[in-house]
Amino acid sequence: MELLTTAGGDERSAWITLATLAAPGDPLTGKVLTGVGAVETLRLLADDGPVPGLDGISAGLWRGRLRPQAELDRVDSVMERTEQAGLRALIPGDKDYPRGLNDLGYQAPYVLWAAGNTELLGPVGAFAITGTRHATAYGRQMASELAVDLVHDWGVVVAGGASGIDAAVHETALRKGGRTIAVVATGLDALCWASGGERLEEIAAKGLLLSETPPGFGSTLERVLARLRIEAAISGSVTLVEARDRSVSRAVVDRPHELGRPVGAVPGPVTSPVSEAPNELIRDGGAAAILSATDVMNIHYLY
Repeated sequence: MELLTTAGGDERSAWITLATLAAPGDPLTGKVLTGVGAVETLRLLADDGPVPGLDGISAGLWRGRLRPQAELDRVDSVMERTEQAGLRALIPGDKDYPRGLNDLGYQAPYVLWAAGNTELLGPVGAFAITGTRHATAYGRQMASELAVDLVHDWGVVVAGGASGIDAAVHETALRKGGRTIAVVATGLDALCWASGGERLEEIAAKGLLLSETPPGFGSTLERVLARLRIEAAISGSVTLVEARDRSVSRAVVDRPHELGRPVGAVPGPVTSPVSEAPNELIRDGGAAAILSATDVMNIHYLY
């Protein structure tokens, strides 16, 4: 409990402290934060009194979940790693904190750690392109062609930093000046150990890396799925190129649908397993058919 009474002396420290305690997009933490701010949220977490916006049962569950995570050494380590890695910690109210994240409401990230050019986080308007790690040559070609045309007129493309479709998007944008944002699920200080580490380091040098995961923390399935809401929120549209797993593709498109962002999908051969999910989305009306960057622009400006 020492952490809760000493670490939150100012709003920035309090936001970072909460990022080490709470799960990504935790709605109870988000509800309290929205009502009283980060410093007061930490005070309420340490206290046993009423919590504005929560009933007694919810308040007890909230405290029971977060208090065991309250380790002073853990937060000190995050602060130290942030400084050593030269990262920026963006919190709500900062100039470069993306305004599109406000659309997430209670599920907005507490902190976004950033490495690179945060000027790419302008008004909502970036183009998110995503898909499977196990992309076909066709999928990589389509992702690359979409990316090159979208960044040609100083657009910004967003992807998840992984292999496959994400890699094709980022690598194309890097060749065209670096106007790309990678939203990743691991702490940014550990990227040299990640798959595709060299590519991610190049994105940090020329484009922008973002993560809500504190430095020193690894990725989990929960964080991988949670980052999809960030990709959608900072973008004006989301395009799915290929996806093997229908549940993953559903998660990819559910987030932008919830936020009112247009969704597109690239059709592919009906005999290709990775085109099955995009084809079904188009057939069922869940996504517009994307054949070129012009189609992306057309749905993008519906937002």
